[in-house]
Amino acid sequence: MNGDMPRPVPSPPHKVVRKTLGEHEFTAAFYPGFARSIRVNDESVYDQTVDGPDPFVLPPGSDKPFSSSAVQLASSKGYNVTLTIDDPEHAVDHIEVILRTPTVRDDAQAAGGVTAFSTSPPDRVTIDNTPVICPPFC
Repeated sequence: MNGDMPRPVPSPPHKVVRKTLGEHEFTAAFYPGFARSIRVNDESVYDQTVDGPDPFVLPPGSDKPFSSSAVQLASSKGYNVTLTIDDPEHAVDHIEVILRTPTVRDDAQAAGGVTAFSTSPPDRVTIDNTPVICPPFC
């Protein structure tokens, strides 16, 4: 960052992205100071350079992104999962999560709230850390 230029306006601390993948909608809600990209089954759902903010501008007085954040992953397939990440040393490179597709069972157990899972292939979600951050890249 040029010493003569003021820091740009801070980026919003929360982002929601939605993408239709096949016949289902996938939603990710997250802190963009953590995620550089999010892919589902190797298809891009979020890419910092395309979807912004690029760079992610930290609030005044901060020189690192938050160490804790939550990532919510949901699909019209029926899952809704929240991952809470606490990474005070910023050691996480990426996270991979395999999400099974829930299905409603038609037998007596379904009335008791028991969930079964579809035999369809699971979704593989990959969240890459290390976004471009301002400072130093402003």
